Amino acid sequence: MRPIECHLITPNLDLSILKFPLIIKPRFGSGSRDVIAVKNQDELKNALSKIDLNKEDFLAETLVEGVEYGLSGAVVNGKYIHILIREKLLTPLPYRQSIGNLSASEISEVSHYMQRVATRLNLKNCLINADLIITPEGEPFIIELAPRPSGHYLSSIFVEIATGVNMTKEWINMILGKPFSFEPKFTKHAIIRYFDFVGRVIAPNFEILKEKLGIVKYECNINGVLGIVTDGASIMNRGYAIIVANNKQECLANADALIKKFKKETKMNQNVKKAQQNSYKLWEEHVSTGYLLYPNEYLTRYIFANRKSFKTVLDFGCGDRRHLEMMSKAKIPNIIGVDYNKSVLQIAKNRCNENGVKCKVFQSGEVLNLNEILGGEKVDCVVCWGITHLNSKETTSNFIKQFASVLNEGGSVFANWRTRKDSLYKKGEEIDKDTFIIDEESRKGMLYYFPSLDEIENIYDSAGLKITSKDYEEFSTNDGKIINSWHIIEAKKLKEI
Repeated sequence: MRPIECHLITPNLDLSILKFPLIIKPRFGSGSRDVIAVKNQDELKNALSKIDLNKEDFLAETLVEGVEYGLSGAVVNGKYIHILIREKLLTPLPYRQSIGNLSASEISEVSHYMQRVATRLNLKNCLINADLIITPEGEPFIIELAPRPSGHYLSSIFVEIATGVNMTKEWINMILGKPFSFEPKFTKHAIIRYFDFVGRVIAPNFEILKEKLGIVKYECNINGVLGIVTDGASIMNRGYAIIVANNKQECLANADALIKKFKKETKMNQNVKKAQQNSYKLWEEHVSTGYLLYPNEYLTRYIFANRKSFKTVLDFGCGDRRHLEMMSKAKIPNIIGVDYNKSVLQIAKNRCNENGVKCKVFQSGEVLNLNEILGGEKVDCVVCWGITHLNSKETTSNFIKQFASVLNEGGSVFANWRTRKDSLYKKGEEIDKDTFIIDEESRKGMLYYFPSLDEIENIYDSAGLKITSKDYEEFSTNDGKIINSWHIIEAKKLKEI
């Protein structure tokens, strides 16, 4: 039933007998691991140089041309039942990893073929997951078949959205002798699209795009530098978007429009990175002098006004504890402080202990991962006060995105941003757009970032946060010679509809 040549690759195999093009793949495994296409002897030798035949067996088999599909079905008392066939979107050769699945109408030739396969393999009762190719001659060719549900969010989510059939639930009902049905209730035009980016990207605001693009479910876990997609393991943890539309073309067009909404994030300028690290050290010295002893009045009013709805508050950039103590007085039940500077955090811990402030305090690493720091705990509010201007655009955008990831639905971020009316704006060397190394004595050597209000709005939008209030605070010191000017922004995490 698989009319192709297939050879077990051994050190003694005569490579000259092989006919190209070929697929080289492990004899066992899943998720397209180490599967690669080769067109000639040079590509074959290069592929073989990267595998260890002493550790596992590899096969060389004919590369079958055609359109690749995935299939979800069931066998009940030896009878094959079609649930959904999915046309695959694939990476370019030499890899053949799926980056999307598009629902399709039942293909009778495939269903008849699957019945023959089930009979030939003596399958009686099982779920079916198969990958197959329909050749240019219209012949189905099985790549692989397994008596189990498919992974990659397909049987667990996509199949039910496209057909109304919850395969696992119906299978359990069948096993328990309860009423069941694997027959599709409908077949919607739907696509599940995975995120096959390389490098750093900034995800769009899915909530804003849901209605326009027909996004019915999504998950986005993109963080850090993304590698090239070669197999299932290299793409599946990034997430997905499922889109329902009126026809196949609209599904593809909307999925393509979504992918184009992701923005390439440029690597941080090395001069900026060096300046930022130096700025952290200088700020640590600045805070350790006790310069910032008292809580900000604006922030204090906000916390007290919302204390009944805030069960857990995260103070990002908590410094030596000035706002942690204020939150304790507001009787916030669960207070968390996070800061990059170790010595400042120790001061915060000591002062909290001395004053009976109950809170948890954590140090963030050079590569921020708030979900890891909090152990998956969610918060109702993130406070980021006096911090945004001390970081580059890339760093600030990243931690705003991470704030969104640790917020409960409907939770808020409350932060202040230096405006361009501030006395320190342009007081130093501009090392990147809107980013300066300050040369004024009071902040000499520190990195300061002064984004426009439009840019601030873009940063929140990219993080999936909706700005709910924009206020402004300004005060002067030194007999009016120094102006401190701030945007004060509240943003919320939208609730999924």
